[in-house]
Parts: sequence; structure tokens; C-alpha cells
Amino acid sequence: MDLKQKLNLVINSLTDSLRSLLLRSRDLIVLFSKHPHTRLCYKCQALNIASLRNSNGFTHGTPSEILAAAKSDCPLCILLEKNFDLGPPSMPVRLHGIRRILPSNLSASPNVGDIESIRVLNGCDRDVDNPFSHTLALLTIADDLAAKSLLRRPFIANFATEECSRLIKSWLNKCILCHPNCTINSPVISRLPSRVIRVGAHDGLEPTLFTPPTGHEGAYVALSYCWGRRKNILLTKEMTKLPNMSVIFPISVLPKTLQDAIQIIRNLGFEFLWIDSLCIIQEGDDGEDLRRECITMHEVYGSATLTIAAAAAGSVHGGFFQCPKTNPKMQSDFIIKYDLDDCSLGIANIAMIVSMNHTRGWTFQERVLSPKTIWGGIVPRY
Repeated sequence: MDLKQKLNLVINSLTDSLRSLLLRSRDLIVLFSKHPHTRLCYKCQALNIASLRNSNGFTHGTPSEILAAAKSDCPLCILLEKNFDLGPPSMPVRLHGIRRILPSNLSASPNVGDIESIRVLNGCDRDVDNPFSHTLALLTIADDLAAKSLLRRPFIANFATEECSRLIKSWLNKCILCHPNCTINSPVISRLPSRVIRVGAHDGLEPTLFTPPTGHEGAYVALSYCWGRRKNILLTKEMTKLPNMSVIFPISVLPKTLQDAIQIIRNLGFEFLWIDSLCIIQEGDDGEDLRRECITMHEVYGSATLTIAAAAAGSVHGGFFQCPKTNPKMQSDFIIKYDLDDCSLGIANIAMIVSMNHTRGWTFQERVLSPKTIWGGIVPRY
């Protein structure tokens, strides 16, 4: 037996994951399964960061091939087959890396950590940059080498903690102090919407409806959420006829998502919260106020100091504080070796971004219009 045959014998005795490390150069993304009995198909093993950075992307198998690989327990093909429209059976699925251009103080090169997500395109998709296409997120923990380039972090299990509030405040402060374009396009203090909710404080004050004087300025947070079909508390025409600050919304009677939103806003130290169902007249005026306010949504969400989104809740009764079913530390079985310019390797994960907000037209516009958003219930944004 010659040396080459001996080497092949040794390599073949190793686990699939370690074999991938030996057979591939450092510029490849290496996928591992946390479950040693599962096998990545040959297509998934060939997935590499160079092809994701390439404008042509990575050509995977056809839907028929992906289905066959999924039946053979390829974990990534199972993920693709169960969660994506893979298109015509005979047309290959393509994967494209979505770039995030980092500011100069975060990256010495535009290619360092620029791949933040993987776009999945079926054979019918022609537009590589289609924002409506499905994506897989890449994320990493804060103390990993990849963290300096890959800014998405794992799920925060409990938005109600002081630790989470401090983290969100640090993000917001960094954005205000270090990102001048953010404050130009979205000032911290701006003209308040026609109505806002004064959230009260921890001393027992209940939330009240506040109609600010024309031109009154302040810092406020906007809420993005799905109403659902169950009964919700709504602002009526009769309520707006009462004296300012006399309409009270007791916390105990509000739906769960609104209760959680008020708790978050109080923890962050904000005074005002904008909620569409409580700040736009929904009953009693034949839709006149709704028509008037709808054309100002670009101002309401665009001028908010922050938007918080209850992304996991399918209705207003779902709440913010829903823990994922997967491991909150790292949300996917797929660990990725993330190569950096200095030849070091960080670790990232592939994770599904699941958001009920992405399935509703109204909440989609809120996502587009809001400069700074904190997502609750999915992989958090930045």
C-alpha cells in the first residue's frame, strides 16, 4: 500500500465534518451538523463562501435532488425542502450571499464579513436582489472572532430583563453617537404624531392617550405588530372628544403584545409610544381619521427614535416574550466556519428568520419605513 492509499484510508475513517476540514481550503464555508449520525449531501458539502460572494452565487441541486437528499437525512436539504418554495422540479435552486457593507470603523475591507444572509432563489426567480425572496440568516455570538464583521446575534430569550434593556440602550446610544447619517435621517427628537400613548411609570400610573399641541417635539417609540382576528381594544371617536390625558388604558385590560410593549418602553426610559390601534380612530368616524393618518406613516415610523416589532406573535394577544423552540444560544444545527481577512476563522450559524410581520402588508411597510428596529421573537437585528 503506497502513501497515497494510506492517506486516503485515514481520511475515510474520519468523521464527515473533520474530513471536510482536511479536504477544503480555508476560504470555504464548512458546514457541520451537531448530530453526528446525519450526513451532508455532496452539494451542501461544496457550499463555499467564495461562491456566495460571487455574483453568480452557488448552484445547488434541483428540487427533486434536494428532496432525495432530504430523504437521506441531509440536514441542510431538509431545512430547504421544508421551508422554501423550491420551484420547478427540474430547475436548480441557487444560493446567493447577501452583502452588508460595513462602515470603515468596523471593517478594513468591504469583503470582510460582508455576507450576512443567504438568499434562496428557485428556478423561476430572476432578480438576485429581490427583497421578497426567502433568506437564511447568519449569526454569531458576541465574543466570537466573526463578531467584528458579522453583526447579527442569537435570539435574546427574555426582552423583559434589565440586561436586555441595557443592551438595547447601548445599541441605540452607539447608533446615535457613531452613525451620523442615522441622526440626520432619523433625529432622536422629532415632532410627535397626532396622538401617542404616554406609557406612565413604574409608580403605578396607567398609560393614557396624549394629543400633543401642534409642533410639539419629543422622543417616541413606534410599535409594529400583527392584529390577528381576535378582539382588540380600539380608539373610538367618542374617546377623542374627552379632555386630553383623560382616556386611560389600564395595563390589565390591554392585549398581551401591548402590555409587553409598554413594559419594554418603560424599561428603556421612553415616555411616549405610538400604537396604531390606540392612536388612530378605528370606530365612529367612517374611516376619516384612518384615511388622514395613513398618508403620514412614513413620518410616524421614519421619525420614531426606535421601532419595536413583535415578530413572533401572530396576533395582538401573542406578546413579545416568546422563546424559540431551538437552542437560544445558537439557533441552528448548522455551524459555519467564517473566514476573515487575517486568515482567522470565526464561527457563525445558519438560522431561519421567522417573522409573522413579514406576512402582513401593513407591518411590511413598517419594516421598510423604520430606520432602527428591534425585533422580538426572532433572530434580532442590529
